[in-house]
Amino acid sequence: MAINLTGPMLCAREVIKPMMAARKGSIINIGSEGGRSGYPMRGPYSVSKRGIIALTETLAIEAGEYNVRVNCISPGRVRGERVEKLPGQKLNRQVLLMMM
Repeated sequence: MAINLTGPMLCAREVIKPMMAARKGSIINIGSEGGRSGYPMRGPYSVSKRGIIALTETLAIEAGEYNVRVNCISPGRVRGERVEKLPGQKLNRQVLLMMM
């Protein structure tokens, strides 16, 4: 939570007011598809990434009228040991097919 959500929130809090005053700027947050649809066996991760997506949407609404863009990049799963160990053969096949 501290790295995935609190850190970006504190950084945004420091930079957004000067950006709004200058009427320009851009904030890019890093989310995850795990924050949009859940991620088996990674509850805290999913919660923190869903939070960063909500933070991004909120800041975009608040700062948009000041010409400050706030976006979130949400990459999907990456093939690796953690993904290949997800429970359920069907889930593993679906995840691996998505990564091809």
